[in-house]
Amino acid sequence: MQWTLALIAGGGTAGLTKGLMNTLRISSTGISGGLTNPVVSTIELLMAIGLSVLALALPVVAGMSVIGFLIIAIQRIWNFFFNKPSSQTHETVSPSRELG
Repeated sequence: MQWTLALIAGGGTAGLTKGLMNTLRISSTGISGGLTNPVVSTIELLMAIGLSVLALALPVVAGMSVIGFLIIAIQRIWNFFFNKPSSQTHETVSPSRELG
């Protein structure tokens, strides 16, 4: 049971993380024509090294950091897909304003 749960949770986390990084790289390529991809790659590498060192030194803190990051990422994805702003403008007219 423990190994099955670890495989499911680890695979889901790895898949979500890779999906988020692919989305970031596609956005980076689309916005800058690929010029910022080395910067994104370097930041990804530094974060991976930092999290690996943190996981060895303080595993509970590293786990909480990953869980926090995933919660924030899922909320942002949810808001992006389901909270689209209305294209209509809401203009209010004061009743005391006279026309003419």
